[in-house]
Amino acid sequence: MQQKFQVVKTTLALLIVLFFAQWAIGHWSGSLALQADASHLFSDVLALGITLLAIALARRPAGDRATFGHQRVEILAALFNGLSLLGISGWILYVSLMRWQAPQDVLSLPMLMGSLLGLAINGFNLWALSQGGKDLNIRAAFLHTASDFVGSIGAMIAGISIHLWHCLWIDTCIGFMVAGITLMSAVPLLQESLEVMLEYAPKSLDLKAVRDCLTDEPSIVQVETLRVWSLTRENIVVCLHLKVSDSLNDGDRDRLLKRLQARLRTNFQIQEAIIQISSSSLHPSALIHPLLQPNLLEQVRNQSCDL
Repeated sequence: MQQKFQVVKTTLALLIVLFFAQWAIGHWSGSLALQADASHLFSDVLALGITLLAIALARRPAGDRATFGHQRVEILAALFNGLSLLGISGWILYVSLMRWQAPQDVLSLPMLMGSLLGLAINGFNLWALSQGGKDLNIRAAFLHTASDFVGSIGAMIAGISIHLWHCLWIDTCIGFMVAGITLMSAVPLLQESLEVMLEYAPKSLDLKAVRDCLTDEPSIVQVETLRVWSLTRENIVVCLHLKVSDSLNDGDRDRLLKRLQARLRTNFQIQEAIIQISSSSLHPSALIHPLLQPNLLEQVRNQSCDL
């Protein structure tokens, strides 16, 4: 967690410097590609600021109300990042269409300077984020930065083309390209964030394999209930109701619980398993109240008939 916090903090500081530099150079040179990249950088600065806040909140311990802690804040931040990627891609697309209809002169050398600066900083940030873990927030930051990196490459190509052949149209084409790449990176991120928020079972987990792993235990008669969801992309929770052999005593059940939790942790990286065990011969109504045992109900019926 501490490493992830430091990586995002360093990335954010570098992006703030790059944003001001590219925004100034983009307006000076008249380059749409650099302005689009700078606008995307502004979105990145906001998104990474929220990500940093989310990581800090996620480190807070669980309490009486937040019994799972504040880990879901990171998923909310990832969802916001995905929405911001959608918004910035729409803005770049709109500006590109306007520029296509009314081309403007572009200063190629300042444009090249800005794009090279973007390549250097975004390249370093990509490397740093690749070392920061695999949760949705780091992935969102990586996608933002990757889109910026591609935008810087596009701006460099456009700057060279304008300087050598005066191809003003290529600046607009790069804007379209950046918008498309940003959109394509936003959709999967939004989809995965929503799946976690809606408590879908993780795609990485094979529920049939989990069920088979449980039924491999000889004392388990039936898997009555199997529910799986994610608190975060890395933190999977499972809730089980198992029917077991009547021959198990209390000690056997305790040992069974420990074996199952260890097996789920080792085979499926499930760190938290909520397991309920009941005897296979237990009537469903007995789970509500012990007085509702079938033999007691039968006695009550017989006494009612005698009356």
